[in-house]
Amino acid sequence: MIYTEIIEKNFSKGAANYDKTATFQKFAADELAKKILSCVPELPPGSKILELGCGTGFLTRRLFAHFPETEITVTDISGQMLELCKTNTNGIKVWKKHFEKCDLEKNLPAGNYDLIVSSLSFQWVLNLRRLAERMNILLRPSGTVFFSMLIEPTFGTLRKSFSDLNIPYPGPRFLTESDIEKTFMVFNDNIFGSDLHREYYPSTIAFLKHLNSIGSGNATGEILPVGTLRKVIDYHTRKNLVSRKIRADYKLLYGICRNKPIEPATPTPV
Repeated sequence: MIYTEIIEKNFSKGAANYDKTATFQKFAADELAKKILSCVPELPPGSKILELGCGTGFLTRRLFAHFPETEITVTDISGQMLELCKTNTNGIKVWKKHFEKCDLEKNLPAGNYDLIVSSLSFQWVLNLRRLAERMNILLRPSGTVFFSMLIEPTFGTLRKSFSDLNIPYPGPRFLTESDIEKTFMVFNDNIFGSDLHREYYPSTIAFLKHLNSIGSGNATGEILPVGTLRKVIDYHTRKNLVSRKIRADYKLLYGICRNKPIEPATPTPV
């Protein structure tokens, strides 16, 4: 089970390296920003935006630059990430901006929002249905939720190595696209799509160290004995090293959720 205290600790520890090394996270934020700006090229002055899980500000920068006449509330579970995001966006003028520490398993910042956005945060949430319900409450009738998250089969080869060795995988369990579609049925107008993105590392150890360096490592609190970890690394390398590289698969899902007004039923002629 994922523990939010460990997530906070991991991402706070990885905050200093995040901007330089979180290449996939930057890619995902850029792709989500393109979808947001394509669907919502402008917002009326005074509109409200809520960002859930800002990290160091990959998506935040784009929001601030494109919607300068809005009020934007930026959140993250890590205080260190939040401070870096504030620093990284300090020179971008926005009508109103707020930075709040926020655990997505608990209460979200109160308000009525025109946009709620999140890049690569929802895979860390245990009760995603409850989060979807809360966002639905906070969203204005004409508002939209845009998000991206990791789903199955992300890190599938690594998880298979654990399974082949009968060793419990200590990382998060990713949901399927079907799971996400069912979860977000609290909205009545949804669009989902997914892409497979691959990165390559010189070794299994390099891949695991990369995840730990940006805070995306083990969030379960389960500590593997050194010997067990070495066994997994050796096995995974033996099975998956191709051309001196280890491949890591990221399955990235995008969601656009809103509520269409329900038209009154046409009276049946008597």
